[in-house]
Amino acid sequence: MNPQRNEFEPLLVDTPVMAKKLGISPKHLWNMTKAGVVPVVRLGRRVKYHVATVERFFVERQVIANGGLHGDTIADEGGPVHRASDGPG
Repeated sequence: MNPQRNEFEPLLVDTPVMAKKLGISPKHLWNMTKAGVVPVVRLGRRVKYHVATVERFFVERQVIANGGLHGDTIADEGGPVHRASDGPG
């Protein structure tokens, strides 16, 4: 068990709960989900988010601007270098 997590916190959550944890709107999260950008767990017709996986997904894609936009190099902490024009993931 991860000692940083509350032992009663669910592993899988629905769209409104995950969106609140991420600080984005449920609609934005759902649009990202439909586009296949965010990892999900499908249980029949239900879509759930594995909290640790989604949090890790966004942390790994966290970028810090390095001097500009429109194709200039940007890098995330501890990860690969991306271009601003590359798009997601």
